[in-house]
Amino acid sequence: MSNLLKKLDNYWYHYKWPTLIALFFGIFCIIGIVQMTTKDKIDVNILYTGPYVFSPREVGEVEAAFEAVMSKDYNGDGEMGAEFTNIVLLTDDQVREVRQNAKTGSNSADAIDNVVIDGNGLREAENSFNQQIFAGEVVICLLDPYWYNEVKAAAGFVKLSDVLGSKPDYAIDDYGVLLSDTNFAQYFKVFARLPEDTVLCMRTISTISIFTGREKTEEKWNWNAEMMRDLFAFEFPEGYDPEALEIDEAQTESE
Repeated sequence: MSNLLKKLDNYWYHYKWPTLIALFFGIFCIIGIVQMTTKDKIDVNILYTGPYVFSPREVGEVEAAFEAVMSKDYNGDGEMGAEFTNIVLLTDDQVREVRQNAKTGSNSADAIDNVVIDGNGLREAENSFNQQIFAGEVVICLLDPYWYNEVKAAAGFVKLSDVLGSKPDYAIDDYGVLLSDTNFAQYFKVFARLPEDTVLCMRTISTISIFTGREKTEEKWNWNAEMMRDLFAFEFPEGYDPEALEIDEAQTESE
């Protein structure tokens, strides 16, 4: 036993750094392979940016809702997969409102507490948002109106008519609709927790695709375009009445 320990000690003395470097690259490769395998199963990428804080359970509900209305397996890998990215980002006005409400105790349970609102955190969140819009894989966006208008001003969205064939009657402009006006959001109740002015829209093809592979980027973008068409084609199940359901829920709360 002592001889074995001496050999191990001698090995470690002479090959410590090569061993650590090999171990590091081995772990790095394993993580990369796992991530690539996971991403290959993703059909669509969705981004929410705004003041709402999604719990891990709600993130799963959002992904399940998108997967439920997919008309087919877009990438043909045998699985329907949606990946949801949630960036909590407040405007200056929203920060002031949350801080004011914190003083009066009127913040809702899902609001950001004023203690964790700081300039660095907001700047990091905004940088993450810009990176996702400019170079990320997200295509379908659910955005607070402020961030929607920021991206629209930079020509970051595709026209709804170019994706759907025509602009919906209830569209707010050429590029977006209120998510709350869609049958999709009215049926899947996880979206009822979002602000009513959340905008559903679709990003243009990434401008850096010339560096990352135009053909593959266009293919993934087309999968998301199919997802958008499925969202707008979604109809309530027979007998489902969202207005009647709202009345029932209101009566339940009042009792």
